[in-house]
Parts: sequence; C-alpha cells; structure tokens
Amino acid sequence: MSLASSCMNPDHINIKDILLKANIISVENAAKAEEYARLHNAGFTQYFIEQKLLTDDVIGKAIADSYHVPYSDLNSASISSSQVLSIPEKTAKKYRTVVFSQAGKDVVI
Repeated sequence: MSLASSCMNPDHINIKDILLKANIISVENAAKAEEYARLHNAGFTQYFIEQKLLTDDVIGKAIADSYHVPYSDLNSASISSSQVLSIPEKTAKKYRTVVFSQAGKDVVI
C-alpha cells in the first residue's frame, strides 16, 4: 500500500485504530483482518484490499485525516521528471517523498 512517509508510517495497530475510530471498518472486520494478516504474513489492510472492501485511497485518506494533513492520490497525478529529481534521491527514498506541485516558492511534497 502506498501510504504516508516513513516519518509517519503507522503500524497495523495504528491503522486499525484509525479505521475503527473513523467508522470505516467494524470490530468484526478488524478481527478478520488481523487473522488474515497472521495467516498470510500480510499487512493489516491487505484483507480489505483483497476482499474489495476498501481501496488504498480510502485507507490513505483516513490515515492522512488522522494526522490532519491533506491526502493526494499520486496515482492520478502527473509528476514530472524534474519534480522527481528536485529532491536528492537518498533523501527522497529515506522519507518516501516527491515534489507533488510547485508554484513559485510554494512547494507541496
């Protein structure tokens, strides 16, 4: 799943709590997801994706909302090579960041 940067990379317990608190999943489905993750050595959200109960975008938006940051779907965005190259590769990989948009001195990563 393409989620938050590594400095805001919630573990499965936090994701579970976020989705429960937002009333996106039920306690019953959370238990099913935990069992699925345990049996398949998968991430907590994989159950919801596999069962087509949630999308990456719904999960990503819930996580972003919980951190009070805007959510952007990078799959539907056009990122130019100059935007990709504007952050040094080592830094971009470490923090899983990319320049999303830039207007003058305003930059969204």
